[in-house]
Amino acid sequence: MRRLVPLALLLLLLTGCTTVDEKKKSMTLHSTIRAYESTIRWGDFETAYGFIKLDDAEDPGPDPSDLKAIKVTAYTSRITSVSEDGMEAQVVAEISYYNERRMSVVELVDRQTWRFDLEAGKWYLAVPLPAFK
Repeated sequence: MRRLVPLALLLLLLTGCTTVDEKKKSMTLHSTIRAYESTIRWGDFETAYGFIKLDDAEDPGPDPSDLKAIKVTAYTSRITSVSEDGMEAQVVAEISYYNERRMSVVELVDRQTWRFDLEAGKWYLAVPLPAFK
């Protein structure tokens, strides 16, 4: 019986640590998404590229200099799912923007995949910037 108490405490401690790590990862995801949203909202597309980590073969999306005519007027996002292991999240962002070249307001839906990098301890966007056309 005396041997079971330390074992039970150890299991409780390990379970508690996992819960704390998952909560921390979730909070980090939310704050990363908000920071990315802010950079897009304020038109800081060069900084937005710092949130992206793509496979080498993937196109990173539009050149930031091509986006100078884009003025984002609204950005709302929501997490639609998180993988069972908590390492990937799907986010849907609804973006409204004004294109100064075309003098038009456009709305788009940006489907985002966010992945957690264990080594860096950070979330990265695994898709390119949306195509602001």
